[in-house]
Amino acid sequence: LTPFPKIFKFEVRGEYRNSDKLNNFVFEGSDLVNIIHPYWTPNNYKAFLASFSWYHDLSLLQFCEAEKHYYEFKLSTGTDTEKNPTITFYGGWHLEFRKKGLISINGYITRSKIWDASSVWAEYKYSF
Repeated sequence: LTPFPKIFKFEVRGEYRNSDKLNNFVFEGSDLVNIIHPYWTPNNYKAFLASFSWYHDLSLLQFCEAEKHYYEFKLSTGTDTEKNPTITFYGGWHLEFRKKGLISINGYITRSKIWDASSVWAEYKYSF
């Protein structure tokens, strides 16, 4: 909805999963060598989600090889066939340096009728 470097975006997503199968245990003789798990969702599971997100690029130089420096926020709401209305807030800050390293601090809070979740994490990535 807005041009770079400040991007406001609206997104609508739909999801369908069919897990009408049981775990598949694979044996070689009497040895269990693999377990193939279906999705955890019930048969004919559907979910719908609408999100508003804000991305702001803080890089001093605006060209494709510039080092990344941005923050982003996302607010999402939706429901599913389990009648579990959900709202989630995500935020993150990312900084690339010397074209080799990237640090980020992220977090989210999810609230719903059936379950709640929250997390905060930091990452360091090095490319060579």
